[in-house]
Amino acid sequence: PSIVSEARREGKRARTSRYLGVSWFSSSEQWRAQITHRSRNIHLGLFTDERRAAEAYDAEAIALRGPRAQINFHPDTGQVVIGQRLEDLAGAPAGP
Repeated sequence: PSIVSEARREGKRARTSRYLGVSWFSSSEQWRAQITHRSRNIHLGLFTDERRAAEAYDAEAIALRGPRAQINFHPDTGQVVIGQRLEDLAGAPAGP
């Protein structure tokens, strides 16, 4: 790979979140959390910390979808579990 393509790839990584529901909002230089539910895009807020944005997404996903919510972090341990359903995590609370 060329130096230019490597630089582009690195720049994209700096603006892309690995977490569900989180993206870089360049105009405010903060992480944006949002979730889509019943064809509606719900803005959850802007955060200086990527993990805090992902935690906001998880809380809303659980509130909206209960045990079927796909989340970023195990609710008890805080371990990264990106994309797993709450109901599939051993020992996780059942949700609302």
